Amino acid sequence: MENNWIPVSSGLFPDDGEDVQVTFIGYHDQAPHCEGFAYREGGNWYWTVNDGNVKVEITAWKKNCEPYNETNMETIKVRYAIEKEIEVPKNLNEEMIKKIIQKKCTEENGIDTLWDTEDGLKKLGFPGLFDIIKK
Repeated sequence: MENNWIPVSSGLFPDDGEDVQVTFIGYHDQAPHCEGFAYREGGNWYWTVNDGNVKVEITAWKKNCEPYNETNMETIKVRYAIEKEIEVPKNLNEEMIKKIIQKKCTEENGIDTLWDTEDGLKKLGFPGLFDIIKK
């Protein structure tokens, strides 16, 4: 399943009514395209955009990705601090990350949360986030 695409030839299909991204063979150019979204109902494919019957060959499908969620600069700075100074698995949610920061900061000197960019720290004369706490 390269790039999470599931070939239709595998016999695996999304649940009925589940909107998925599809790869299909273009009607006019006979080339593969992947800009379409469709769903299956009763063994038939339908285009999501207009509920129209799909008349081209669908060769693969994959679940829709998570939409982009804008992150504010404070979250970016905190994440940067964690990645630079604390080893954190990438699959943690924001709440888990906050707990790791708070624990690390508390262990270092009772300070809750402190962050800055690497350049900002260098201007202050500190090589790393937790060197500030130790001083």
